[in-house]
Amino acid sequence: MRDYIAIYSDSTHLPQKAIQLAKILSEGFQKEICFLSYAANTTEELQFRERHQLWMQEGGFTAQSFIRTAGVSTLHESLTEIEAAFFIIELSSRNSSKEIQYHLNNCKQLRIPYFFVKPEITSVQFNKVLVPVGFLTEEKEKGIFASKLARFCNSSITLLKAKDYGSKAERSVNQIQSLFEQLDVQCEIKQAHKDSFKVQLEASLRASNGDADLIIITSSREYGLDDIFFGPPERKIIKTSGVPVMVLNPRPDLYVLCD
Repeated sequence: MRDYIAIYSDSTHLPQKAIQLAKILSEGFQKEICFLSYAANTTEELQFRERHQLWMQEGGFTAQSFIRTAGVSTLHESLTEIEAAFFIIELSSRNSSKEIQYHLNNCKQLRIPYFFVKPEITSVQFNKVLVPVGFLTEEKEKGIFASKLARFCNSSITLLKAKDYGSKAERSVNQIQSLFEQLDVQCEIKQAHKDSFKVQLEASLRASNGDADLIIITSSREYGLDDIFFGPPERKIIKTSGVPVMVLNPRPDLYVLCD
């Protein structure tokens, strides 16, 4: 059983919006909150613990502190070790592409959902969740976590179906609907204006205009040359989004044998 809602904590940034998001998940899923930090030495480790304690006192909540010295490159191992269910990253006010890419690279191996949230977001809530659905096999994974938010956080779910010529996006929507019916989860379906390659960005723009409080996207399976030089699509989505973004990494076992 995965026990923690983990918040990434660096040496300078008070992740207020990440804490708000963690409280919603903690209440809904009945899991503890923890801070995860990476210290360069014992002095910095002590500073992290003192900082976390101060945040808890000021925010009126309790959380565990996990301080690691092996470096953030071991993020996957750290989150596996503490049995985290979700991981939350609050970006700095700079919201730079370089910062977002740094975190995306560190999260590439994660098998749990991870969230990006910005400090300027005025209200963190999960009342309305928008799920863009394209033609890829892994799209059905979005349905699994959307259903969890519906059941445990009382979120209303909207599926945004990509405007494709083929039937694969329709198939993905039907698979998610079938899952929802089994779990007695209600959803609304809307037709997107964009195809599967752009539907996630469209969802971000719609949410930023008030259609949703949260969007669920999948990351790239792997980075091609365009992604390396210009950045992957998920980076642009996160950078432009005015609401928190839940990111799911495609599981290799979902698509290796299915494409």
